[in-house]
Amino acid sequence: MTLDHEYASHGFADVDQAAAAPGLFIDYLDRVREVPTIGEIDRSLRGLVTALAPRRIVEIGCGTGDLLADLCLAGAVPAAGLGIEKSARLAEEAALRHSDQDGLDFLVHDFAEDDGAAALAALGFGPASTDAIVLNRVVQHLTAPLPLLRNALPLLRPGGQMIISDVDWTTLRLDLPDRETGDKVVAEHVASIITPDAGSTAGALLRAAGLNQV
Repeated sequence: MTLDHEYASHGFADVDQAAAAPGLFIDYLDRVREVPTIGEIDRSLRGLVTALAPRRIVEIGCGTGDLLADLCLAGAVPAAGLGIEKSARLAEEAALRHSDQDGLDFLVHDFAEDDGAAALAALGFGPASTDAIVLNRVVQHLTAPLPLLRNALPLLRPGGQMIISDVDWTTLRLDLPDRETGDKVVAEHVASIITPDAGSTAGALLRAAGLNQV
């Protein structure tokens, strides 16, 4: 991968303003999806979403839109999908990649700032219209994820699900002969992640956002 850890962590918080060219972030996302363990996680998400038999799916922080496109086609009946992306460059790439898939739209919006109700409704995603909201490897890049979740929550229909999949970087260990060096490398990497314990704190975050069944 050509994107170093600083860009990959803090840079994804605001791709359009990052020092690295947006193309490097796109390349990084493509390469990450090729990692076998990431592929397993994506397949697990596909299974979770398919079990809902969703009609409408929203992915927040959709990147290049590849996961959302897969999720929308996973069920017996294709679902309508809306990818929400703070980065205009990533949203543009997603729209280009998936322009031939019906029922798939992408919107440049920052849920951390406001709920975007009017723009969402114009695309058919009004309040209580959405079966699944997905955030995949997103929370780790957010300084304050709670306002984002609270702004997005009204989209869910009764019985709908918000699904967070993320990494707990605080459990990372390197099996090196020099334990001290390994610990230093890990500590440096964990320090570069905005919310390194996103994976282990997701349940508490969902409860704080107002979901009572987690």
